[in-house]
Amino acid sequence: MLQKQPWLQKALKDWQLTGTTQLQSGRPLTATVLGNVADAGGTGNVGSARADATGLPIDAGSGYFNKAAFAVPLPGLYGNAGRGTIPGPGTFAMNLQLARTIQIGERKNLEFNVSATKLLNHVNIAGLGTVVNSLVYGLATTAGQMRTIAATVRLRM
Repeated sequence: MLQKQPWLQKALKDWQLTGTTQLQSGRPLTATVLGNVADAGGTGNVGSARADATGLPIDAGSGYFNKAAFAVPLPGLYGNAGRGTIPGPGTFAMNLQLARTIQIGERKNLEFNVSATKLLNHVNIAGLGTVVNSLVYGLATTAGQMRTIAATVRLRM
């Protein structure tokens, strides 16, 4: 088909397609409790303390993690939940670029470039509510960057 259409053959040749795919596991998170917490341990961290681990599995349940796996510690006691025990949400991203340079005369060329970041527009959760006694506990609080597409045409002399 292309041999019968030389103009189409010229239009479709010499394009360059490049891309990257990124798949990343999540950053571990820690369950905390906010409130009037004294700095009796001398940590310098007033107002924030670790939650209590209830012994239930963290990866069970229907959300990002099992909210029943952590609780507010009893008054006057420190929480016993470990650091980084909540697996954070992973990320996925695909970036593509399509480019071509066309020679025009001896010292001139025309460049076409179309690039897309986060091409599939997959939602990547950037933050989770890990404060046990907050309204957003167990919920996604922020999302990552959205898809962007940019096109450039450049004449070089």
